[in-house]
Amino acid sequence: MIICDLYQLSAELKGESGRRKISYSLYSDLPAGTRAIISLERFYYNSRGEKCVWTGVGPGFGDEAFFKPNIYGDFAGLEDEIDVELFDRCALEEFEAIITSLSLGVVCRVSDELQLIISVGARQRIRAFGKNNENLTGGMVAKKGSVNIVEAEISFNAPVLAESQPFTSND
Repeated sequence: MIICDLYQLSAELKGESGRRKISYSLYSDLPAGTRAIISLERFYYNSRGEKCVWTGVGPGFGDEAFFKPNIYGDFAGLEDEIDVELFDRCALEEFEAIITSLSLGVVCRVSDELQLIISVGARQRIRAFGKNNENLTGGMVAKKGSVNIVEAEISFNAPVLAESQPFTSND
């Protein structure tokens, strides 16, 4: 069994508009080598009024990372910085690459709220987790479908720069 009773995420938004970074630290009682997914997300509404996720893949976000030993005392975890403007540019590029004539488009600006989410999901390379993390237990563990996961998130007010906003039907 792998027990997770500690999963502590702290982060701060640093810098001025145009040069903002999120500096974060996560420590846990999970073992070094645990695979985590680092996500940044914003939201927007399409022409049907559906809430959609605005996200991208780039250095430090939308990708996997592996817990390092001794991040906080004896606890393993992660530490890094993420460039907010780079994230927004990558998200806009992804959005423009997938948009089609059938797209429902964006009817309002992408939200100012930016969420940092760090998740421990399935496909761990440490075999002790078991299939779908069936051997992962503890106070911080939640079940999502058939998979045991651990997740933490922090939100920031970090408006998207004008050049990284998509064209909306209200523009």
